[in-house]
Amino acid sequence: MGSLVSAPFIGSLTVQFSVAPPPPPPKYRSSDDMVVLEDESGRIVLVGDRIQREQYVTGIIMAVLGIETPDGEFEVVDVCFAGMAPQIQLEPPSPDEDKMDIDGNGITLLF
Repeated sequence: MGSLVSAPFIGSLTVQFSVAPPPPPPKYRSSDDMVVLEDESGRIVLVGDRIQREQYVTGIIMAVLGIETPDGEFEVVDVCFAGMAPQIQLEPPSPDEDKMDIDGNGITLLF
């Protein structure tokens, strides 16, 4: 579910009523943050030097190698990220064919 108040709406209110927008947060990450691995079976907190020296975002696809600690956390030894999907090699159009240019605004036929 999206935000109840959109950023452009807040921006228009600040211009209309001469109200200053709220200041940005001083930081987006803290030392209290945890990296959590989640799948169909549940969630587990990832710990270890390998996890602490990187910065991660929500929703990345990754595999981790390690062992579960007695505290119920997962000590990470190595991390592997999903690569790019194979790309299909496209053939360039021949000069004799009609060309069609498709962009964000619609379809433009080039002759």
